[in-house]
Amino acid sequence: MKKILFCLVALVVAFTAPGCSGGSKYKERVEELNKELPKGNGNIRLDKMSVEDNAFKCYYTILVDMSQPPTEEEMSGAKMVLVETVKRDDSFKVFRDDKLDFYFVYSKKDGSKIWEVKLTSEDYL
Repeated sequence: MKKILFCLVALVVAFTAPGCSGGSKYKERVEELNKELPKGNGNIRLDKMSVEDNAFKCYYTILVDMSQPPTEEEMSGAKMVLVETVKRDDSFKVFRDDKLDFYFVYSKKDGSKIWEVKLTSEDYL
């Protein structure tokens, strides 16, 4: 499970949307990035990104069988890593500057949601 969580965080960093600003520009940039998707590493795949309702969203599919959902401890640890990544990674700067919420949505291969991490500006500023 820790390997999967590490992969989740790595993909967030690798596939962020740098260099865009403003509502329609967010959407234009996300559309450009979505042309390169899906992308993955064998364990997890980034399927799409979007900007909706003042939030930047990343949708992932876990490609390995998950017999058990992540534990609270694992989810808490992953959220802490995501918070630090959003705080420090310049790829997120335009979203941080505009205080967008961040959603990282993880689903199984069958499309059922495993979990979702929401970060607000209070989390990362």
